[in-house]
Amino acid sequence: MRPVPPTRSRRTSPLQTNTIDVPAAVQAQHVSIPLKAQQPPTSMPPRLTQAIKDEFAIRYLQQIGANSTPENIAMVLQHLPLEKCAVSSAWKSRGSLADVLQIDWNPKSLSLGALLSPRRQLRGQHSFQIGTVCFTFDDMKRKFLLPFKLATVPTELDVLQVFGNRLEADKTLSPNQAHRRLKAVDERNVPPNASAETVSEMHNEFYLTLPLISLGLPEGNEITRTVLYEALSSTVMIELVQSTLRYLYFKVIDPTRKKIRISNEQDALFVAIAQQFALLRVKMEHKQRLIPRSLTVLVPLLLLALRVDIETLVRLQYPLSFSCASEEMTRLLQDIDAQITRLLDPDGNWSRLAVLETTHEAGQARASSTFQRARRYRRLRDQFFQTSAVLHGLFPDPSSGNSRRVMTQRGGAGISHYTHFFSRAAPTAKQEECRLSDVSVASKLSLLQSLRRSQQS
Repeated sequence: MRPVPPTRSRRTSPLQTNTIDVPAAVQAQHVSIPLKAQQPPTSMPPRLTQAIKDEFAIRYLQQIGANSTPENIAMVLQHLPLEKCAVSSAWKSRGSLADVLQIDWNPKSLSLGALLSPRRQLRGQHSFQIGTVCFTFDDMKRKFLLPFKLATVPTELDVLQVFGNRLEADKTLSPNQAHRRLKAVDERNVPPNASAETVSEMHNEFYLTLPLISLGLPEGNEITRTVLYEALSSTVMIELVQSTLRYLYFKVIDPTRKKIRISNEQDALFVAIAQQFALLRVKMEHKQRLIPRSLTVLVPLLLLALRVDIETLVRLQYPLSFSCASEEMTRLLQDIDAQITRLLDPDGNWSRLAVLETTHEAGQARASSTFQRARRYRRLRDQFFQTSAVLHGLFPDPSSGNSRRVMTQRGGAGISHYTHFFSRAAPTAKQEECRLSDVSVASKLSLLQSLRRSQQS
């Protein structure tokens, strides 16, 4: 008999208010100029190019901390001309072309291979060219991606309260604490209990807790919801949870057992986990052929359910260990999560759900109501009018953007999918002629000297 999803109560999730703006850890190598967002195209003013050049020079001088005097502006435009910079429209995460013009002051003639490969330098010559900056994932989240949570500011400790007027605490444990530690160690000799009834109840609660509307599964999409509930309550999913928990017990929780029988059982569990997860993926692909709607979000949800099940079962099985050695058990849970990633998602394709990590402000920015659109336009208009008065009559002329190309080409873990970034065709003679030469070292040194004098004044 086909299982029927339970009725979901209209519970409201608490709003996330963690919207602290944290500055980026890496200084950007580009200048952003907000432009006026307009629906119909308008005629370009005659001073368009000169206005953008002046604004670029002013913002460049502001970033390096120099005064925006006419002499410094002329020096920047002379030694760092706009014709040698990469000019493109920025791409924001709200799903439309942004009204921000980004100017990268790295020359366009520098290809990706030239930036990555070291140049051969003659004796006595020095390279003053700084290559591309490789952002970490946290820096990319804080700098470019709106939906991800921003990191909270670390709490500053009161040194006098923590370390002052306090003797060193006795590190020896009392007999009662030592006895509880021994009982916590003995507690972990028993593997967690993962019965089919317990796992089924956990999957039922997991389905009722999920914000399916935010995940793109509205109430009218009963077919996709039924497929998700059937996958959670299937025998293959329950056996996958049981096998993974048993394998992680031998691998992480109690790795001291080195018997041959345990080693053989661990290898058998590894094969069973791979087969069960592959069977789940095959079922999802078969359902995708029969259903016109996309089922891409279901595999990440199944993997998330597996992580929640294992952590919950471990916490229920070892309550004394979590109360006596909380730091050790926290590291143990992190090792378990890392082992699940290495087992089932080594490329990291299904381990992140941006909808579940988004902030309340980002969710409101994606709303399609008239009030939210008007509020968003007012915010963009205020951002635009923070620039100089010369740019108020301009409108953006954006390019297609590399982000749209990445999405249309179904980009995944392999960067080789992006043919636009890795075209290995040899440049023609006409392209070689069009390439611009780099800014000379003497020009850069004279620019730095003039900027240093302006800062001292």
